[in-house]
Amino acid sequence: MIFLAVTLGFFAENIREYFGDKSKEKEYMQSLVEDLQKDTADLRDVTEFWHQHIPVIDSISDILKEPITQKNIAQLLRLTYRFYRYDDIHYHNTTVQELQNAGLFRIVTNKKIASQISNYDKIYTDELKQQRDALGNIFGEVTDLLPELINYNIMPKDPYIDSGKFYEKAQISNSLFPADGKLISRIQGKIYDLRFISTIVIYNEKDLLKQATALIEIIRKEYDLKPG
Repeated sequence: MIFLAVTLGFFAENIREYFGDKSKEKEYMQSLVEDLQKDTADLRDVTEFWHQHIPVIDSISDILKEPITQKNIAQLLRLTYRFYRYDDIHYHNTTVQELQNAGLFRIVTNKKIASQISNYDKIYTDELKQQRDALGNIFGEVTDLLPELINYNIMPKDPYIDSGKFYEKAQISNSLFPADGKLISRIQGKIYDLRFISTIVIYNEKDLLKQATALIEIIRKEYDLKPG
């Protein structure tokens, strides 16, 4: 009788632990889906940002290949001003970190999903981070060089600029456009690097967006989670 009671108690404890883990697993998966939804929103925004910036990069590159004239100086001024905004992404990995740090990946019973989560995390924290760091660095180098290319200090800081009148009336002079040939060549090189890296990053971010979207659907189906 004592043996039977101990055995039954053991089984009961295992059953409680099993159902407790199942409940905890579903909670974590719901939280993970919410994190992934935030990731997909950020990835869409940042890829759209770079889609809009690549034509700007190409236009600046084209202008710098030609002699600077009154005809294209207004366009160059407008384009370079657009470089003073940079969109980055934030990885929403709170749930993944909790699973990793507490050793709770064991409660994810679907090993295929567990593997996909780990792979997604690795791409985001390793490969994409390196690429984004490289992109941010080269973007910073370009924006640091632009004041050497064009003297923004002499431009009026009022609605006059926004109307475009200043750009249209801007005269080419050493005070406005002090850059020499070597500096222009250097900037052209940085612009080329920025174009190259941004293209790679966009491609990989689009691929990661597909992975995140697919993972959301797989998790919802496996754990019967309602869209929200």
